[in-house]
Amino acid sequence: MIIRILFFLLIMVACQEKHQHVPVPNPLIEETVMQELLKEMILLESHIQPKHPDYQDALAEIHQSGDAVLKKHGIDKTAFEKNMEYYSANQELLQQMYTNILEELNRPDVRVKD
Repeated sequence: MIIRILFFLLIMVACQEKHQHVPVPNPLIEETVMQELLKEMILLESHIQPKHPDYQDALAEIHQSGDAVLKKHGIDKTAFEKNMEYYSANQELLQQMYTNILEELNRPDVRVKD
């Protein structure tokens, strides 16, 4: 499941225009923090989605849980969205972040908490 999500996100990044200019957001979420946020969001979705046969129910819980992740890190939703737009415009960087996440989640010593 996680691999499908990451693959989909990588395809989305690859399909964007290469020379799209997006200004650096203020505040800029550091790469390591953004990568951790993305990893937590992926894990949330992979945990929530199988529990809900109705996509809308899953989506509502994913949004609520995603907001809790952002709050835990002290980041508001608008700042996250602007940073996601910025990192998405920097395709190589975002692709590397997803590659790092995938490698981390595939390590044998990583366990997903319920």
